[in-house]
Amino acid sequence: MFGFNFSKIGQIQQRIANIKERIGNLQVEATSSEGKVRIVLNGRHEIENLFLSKDIKDLPTDEVSALIAQTTNEAARNLRLQIQQIIEEELSDVLPNLPGFDIKGLLSLN
Repeated sequence: MFGFNFSKIGQIQQRIANIKERIGNLQVEATSSEGKVRIVLNGRHEIENLFLSKDIKDLPTDEVSALIAQTTNEAARNLRLQIQQIIEEELSDVLPNLPGFDIKGLLSLN
Protein backbone atom coordinates (compact mmCIF):
# COMPACT_ATOMS: atom_id res chain seq x y z
CA MET A 1 0.00 0.00 0.00
CA PHE A 2 2.64 2.54 1.04
CA GLY A 3 5.62 0.68 -0.31
CA PHE A 4 6.50 -0.81 3.07
CA ASN A 5 7.76 -4.35 2.99
CA PHE A 6 6.13 -6.02 6.01
CA SER A 7 8.61 -8.86 5.78
CA LYS A 8 11.13 -6.41 7.27
CA ILE A 9 9.35 -6.40 10.64
CA GLY A 10 11.64 -9.07 12.06
CA GLN A 11 14.66 -7.14 10.81
CA ILE A 12 13.32 -3.97 12.41
CA GLN A 13 12.80 -5.78 15.73
CA GLN A 14 16.42 -6.97 15.62
CA ARG A 15 17.61 -3.47 14.82
CA ILE A 16 15.63 -2.09 17.76
CA ALA A 17 17.31 -4.66 20.01
CA ASN A 18 20.66 -3.51 18.60
CA ILE A 19 19.75 0.11 19.33
CA LYS A 20 18.88 -0.72 22.94
CA GLU A 21 22.14 -2.59 23.42
CA ARG A 22 24.25 0.12 21.83
CA ILE A 23 22.57 2.86 23.84
CA GLY A 24 22.97 0.79 27.00
CA ASN A 25 26.72 0.66 26.37
CA LEU A 26 27.10 4.37 25.64
CA GLN A 27 29.20 6.67 27.73
CA VAL A 28 29.77 10.28 26.79
CA GLU A 29 31.63 13.02 28.53
CA ALA A 30 31.96 16.75 28.48
CA THR A 31 34.54 18.99 30.07
CA SER A 32 34.13 22.63 31.03
CA SER A 33 36.19 25.18 29.10
CA GLU A 34 38.85 25.53 31.81
CA GLY A 35 38.79 21.83 32.63
CA LYS A 36 37.48 22.39 36.14
CA VAL A 37 34.47 20.07 35.65
CA ARG A 38 34.17 16.83 33.71
CA ILE A 39 30.91 14.85 33.50
CA VAL A 40 30.46 11.29 32.23
CA LEU A 41 26.91 10.22 31.33
CA ASN A 42 25.70 6.74 30.43
CA GLY A 43 23.10 5.92 27.80
CA ARG A 44 20.29 6.25 30.35
CA HIS A 45 21.24 9.92 30.91
CA GLU A 46 22.62 9.09 34.35
CA ILE A 47 25.79 10.66 35.68
CA GLU A 48 28.43 7.94 35.90
CA ASN A 49 31.19 10.24 37.12
CA LEU A 50 31.61 13.85 38.11
CA PHE A 51 35.19 15.09 38.27
CA LEU A 52 36.06 18.41 39.90
CA SER A 53 39.53 19.94 39.74
CA LYS A 54 41.25 20.73 43.01
CA ASP A 55 41.20 24.47 42.37
CA ILE A 56 37.42 24.53 41.99
CA LYS A 57 37.16 25.09 45.75
CA ASP A 58 38.47 28.62 45.15
CA LEU A 59 35.43 29.53 43.04
CA PRO A 60 32.19 30.93 44.43
CA THR A 61 29.43 28.35 44.86
CA ASP A 62 27.25 29.88 42.15
CA GLU A 63 30.09 29.60 39.61
CA VAL A 64 30.67 25.96 40.55
CA SER A 65 26.97 25.26 40.18
CA ALA A 66 26.89 26.98 36.79
CA LEU A 67 29.93 25.04 35.57
CA ILE A 68 28.39 21.74 36.64
CA ALA A 69 25.05 22.60 35.00
CA GLN A 70 26.67 23.78 31.74
CA THR A 71 28.92 20.75 31.53
CA THR A 72 26.07 18.35 32.31
CA ASN A 73 23.92 19.98 29.62
CA GLU A 74 26.73 19.68 27.09
CA ALA A 75 27.17 15.99 27.94
CA ALA A 76 23.40 15.48 27.53
CA ARG A 77 23.49 17.16 24.09
CA ASN A 78 26.42 14.94 23.09
CA LEU A 79 24.48 11.89 24.26
CA ARG A 80 21.34 12.86 22.35
CA LEU A 81 23.39 13.29 19.17
CA GLN A 82 25.03 9.89 19.62
CA ILE A 83 21.66 8.24 20.26
CA GLN A 84 20.25 9.91 17.15
CA GLN A 85 23.21 8.67 15.11
CA ILE A 86 22.77 5.11 16.39
CA ILE A 87 19.07 5.12 15.54
CA GLU A 88 19.75 6.49 12.06
CA GLU A 89 22.47 3.91 11.45
CA GLU A 90 20.27 1.03 12.55
CA LEU A 91 16.96 2.01 10.97
CA SER A 92 17.56 4.24 7.97
CA ASP A 93 17.73 1.35 5.51
CA VAL A 94 14.76 -0.61 6.87
CA LEU A 95 12.16 2.10 7.45
CA PRO A 96 9.85 2.93 4.58
CA ASN A 97 10.92 5.52 2.05
CA LEU A 98 7.63 7.38 1.96
CA PRO A 99 7.09 10.91 0.67
CA GLY A 100 7.10 13.22 3.67
CA PHE A 101 8.63 10.56 5.96
CA ASP A 102 11.92 11.99 7.14
CA ILE A 103 13.76 9.70 9.55
CA LYS A 104 16.25 12.43 10.45
CA GLY A 105 13.45 14.86 11.25
CA LEU A 106 11.54 12.17 13.12
CA LEU A 107 14.57 11.34 15.24
CA SER A 108 15.67 14.91 15.81
CA LEU A 109 16.62 15.02 19.46
CA ASN A 110 18.37 18.38 19.48
